[in-house]
Amino acid sequence: MSLGLINNENVQKVKKILIEENLKDNIIIEKDKLELQLGIDELTMAMEASYLGSCYFRMFGRSFKYNNDVENMKIKDKAYRMFMCVGPWKKQNKECESYVVLGANYKQFGNGFSELDLSDCLEDDEYIYIVKNLSKLAGASAITRLNKGIKSDRDKKYERRRMLVSQLNFETLDYDKSEWLCIAKINKSELENKKKYNEILRNFLNNFIEYSLKVEEIISQ
Repeated sequence: MSLGLINNENVQKVKKILIEENLKDNIIIEKDKLELQLGIDELTMAMEASYLGSCYFRMFGRSFKYNNDVENMKIKDKAYRMFMCVGPWKKQNKECESYVVLGANYKQFGNGFSELDLSDCLEDDEYIYIVKNLSKLAGASAITRLNKGIKSDRDKKYERRRMLVSQLNFETLDYDKSEWLCIAKINKSELENKKKYNEILRNFLNNFIEYSLKVEEIISQ
């Protein structure tokens, strides 16, 4: 099959991995520009997520832990927590059933500082591509947080998107007259092998967090 929108069966498989699986290998990320260090060696059991914020009341929430501590992120030598929520989310009058949201109790990030909709992702015969739209400046699948502080300067908004691609060095894809940033890539054969689920989870989380923090670096400049 040629590149196209992900089917619902594969959306549900990826969603299930994010809700149910755990890590075997640690995630360690440092961002000097943000004075940030992040460690994850475990995810808490998924539970109804309103305890993380009222906006998450219908989602599953999972806190990230490092050395048995949910305050797994340090910024300027102060400890904070980062977490993930997965499930229904209402966005632009559309009910999205498979949203993935990163949140934190760090004020500059805040609840829901990075998000993606699994149903916006792409697939071909071999792979599922977890993507965000680089061509759109607003609306579904766009990286709207990159617009922070710019107002109506379209050239500056596109310049930030070029910076994001250049600094992450992630793959980009052309689909439906748009350019898409590939945040993570999942081999479809591995979805049929439960022994690969920990690896799929780690790759997804590591790349999603790297992408999200790169956006924060760019808008903080």
